[in-house]
Amino acid sequence: MEPILYNNFAWGFNQNKQLGMKTNNTKQPVPIPLEIFEDGYIKQISATIYSTTFLGSNYEIILSGSIVNDCEKQPIKNAPNFEYICSSSDDFLGITKEGHVYSWGRIGLEKSKQLQQNDKTFFYEIECFKRKVCVCIACGASNLYVVLENGDLYTKGYDSFEVIKKSKSIFGSNSSKKQKKKNPKEFLKILQNVKKVFSGNDSHALFAITKDEKLLAGGTNTYGQLGTGDFQEAKKPTEIKNLPFKVNQIIDIQCGYYQSLMLSSVDGIGKVYSTGDRLDNGLGLSKNTCKFTLIRDLENENIISIGCGSSHSLALSQKNELFVWGKNTGYSELGFDSSESIEKPKRLIIPNLNKENILKVFGGPLNSFLYSYPQFSLVVDFQLLFEREECVDSSFIFLNGKKDVHSLIFSMRIGDQKTQALRQILENTDKEIGEKVLQWVYYGGFNNECVDILKQIGFTDQEIREKSGYLGLQKDLQKLYLQQNSKDFTIISKNQPIKVHKVVLLARSDLFRGMFINVNDSSNQVNDYTERDPETIRIFIEYLYNNKLRKKLDPKTVEELIDIDEYYQLNSPDHFKKELEKEKK
Repeated sequence: MEPILYNNFAWGFNQNKQLGMKTNNTKQPVPIPLEIFEDGYIKQISATIYSTTFLGSNYEIILSGSIVNDCEKQPIKNAPNFEYICSSSDDFLGITKEGHVYSWGRIGLEKSKQLQQNDKTFFYEIECFKRKVCVCIACGASNLYVVLENGDLYTKGYDSFEVIKKSKSIFGSNSSKKQKKKNPKEFLKILQNVKKVFSGNDSHALFAITKDEKLLAGGTNTYGQLGTGDFQEAKKPTEIKNLPFKVNQIIDIQCGYYQSLMLSSVDGIGKVYSTGDRLDNGLGLSKNTCKFTLIRDLENENIISIGCGSSHSLALSQKNELFVWGKNTGYSELGFDSSESIEKPKRLIIPNLNKENILKVFGGPLNSFLYSYPQFSLVVDFQLLFEREECVDSSFIFLNGKKDVHSLIFSMRIGDQKTQALRQILENTDKEIGEKVLQWVYYGGFNNECVDILKQIGFTDQEIREKSGYLGLQKDLQKLYLQQNSKDFTIISKNQPIKVHKVVLLARSDLFRGMFINVNDSSNQVNDYTERDPETIRIFIEYLYNNKLRKKLDPKTVEELIDIDEYYQLNSPDHFKKELEKEKK
């Protein structure tokens, strides 16, 4: 009997059930399965010491810990559709695709007293950014950071920067008098021309990447955690120079209390650099440093994800092997059932881990998570197909507008009968709500406002769940692949015809998209000019539908698929390349 495999694991401090598990253990000494969302995937995790926010693949939000006084398993109703979330020592920030920024947590609880499942006011949109487009957020231990579309960086919180002159509260009147002596009331601009920012929920360090590819660091630097080459506090963010790689090769920066980690990728190889102090051993080096220094123990592991807690660190390799180091006394942050701290990265073996998924790590202040990231390449491609309205052949009419669509998507996802019923209902529906229903059909984008309409056309709650998100779309595309009669396009590979659906090529390949939107090109077939084996072309076409490659491919086929990928220009190539890397090994 094959063992049951799990997608997500958690361990460490759990006094307030912040690990997302219904257990009375105040700490979890070794990794145990975390079953939080029905589809088994987690888009992101963010945590304070006592609370955790989980973001699902369909934008669901589940809260756990003191923020709800328990471990909730039901997604919060009416939550904004967050693209990214982060946390300070007490509170959370989230940013939507549209660039709106919300806060929740301690401030939210003070205003609403307790979480109501249907209470929209639990998430508060930050007033001063309501009429602006925000592109990036970050949280330090006592600072919030927001980057606007024009590159302006604003902060609110602890007085780490010389621009902050007044002593006000990070959250205005909601914080204590003691905090008011240190923190500004309003968001204040500290930098311009910024593209991305990084910090950590127990860190007073800030890292910013500018639009002209410079790396700046500012804030507290007592332990050398800024990597500036000294231990001077940087009230004005200063440039970090002489990195052994280009700034645009930085993948991520994670910050703990004593240490900061940086993940770079050069020629597809991920390496981890560290700066700071060896106190609590979260540095991963044998001596203290105030410059980003390569962690030699991970040099040949090809790291793809990193995480930092207050005093512990994590790194995940391309082979989905997990390495941990740092403090392990008291809370079991490292996942070893012992009180021994670990100075250098050590492999942590997790039984029954499903290594077929794209995995990521997250370090909470006193706990750790290893989770399966949703394979969004498929979802993103069909989301873009919905938004672009290219090569459409049908329309939905609303009370106040219309939306052009691809009819085959509806035949595939809900069938012709339900499609006709949906048309009739949406004729009396506001366009904003109607488009949310159509988004669900295209790529499984779930929203509570869709449910009633989907039930009206005959879907049950279980069917709605099964068709939502990545897995629902993938299953329907797998069924579509087998429907030979509806295939309306042919690729000729060495005189062999390979049938395919034009809408799938349109969604997934930039080359075919360019071909199809050319009004002068109405042909229903094309020759394959890669001169590769027809069976290799079939394997590639199967991937476009399944988002998975066949197992045990021979080396020649893998090399041919690499060439095919470059020629046909996948819209979302990263996942395909990762699948090929697995086969190469």
